[in-house]
Amino acid sequence: MPTSPRHPNAADLETLGTAFNFDFYATADDFSTSKPGDLLKFAAIDSSHLNVPAGMAFFRFQYSSRDLDGSPVPSTEFIAFPFAKPTQGRKLGLVLTVMSCSDLI
Repeated sequence: MPTSPRHPNAADLETLGTAFNFDFYATADDFSTSKPGDLLKFAAIDSSHLNVPAGMAFFRFQYSSRDLDGSPVPSTEFIAFPFAKPTQGRKLGLVLTVMSCSDLI
């Protein structure tokens, strides 16, 4: 059976707990007129099925960037924000993960 929004990839469901969002990850309509750093798409992520700490809001976004040759390229990322300040005496931590497309092939 082909993969589509009605027939999601079983591997996505098993690995991520959700179907791949083809619409969000499709290149934005205004990409061709954007400049590096322009925000193209922004959406909340339902984290109820993820193994993440409570009290966090998760979002994904698509923006314009440049590849190694300087050509325009759409890029996607996600970000998480806590609902409240850390408890007294604790600092808010930062975790950054970078994966290039070549890591996926």
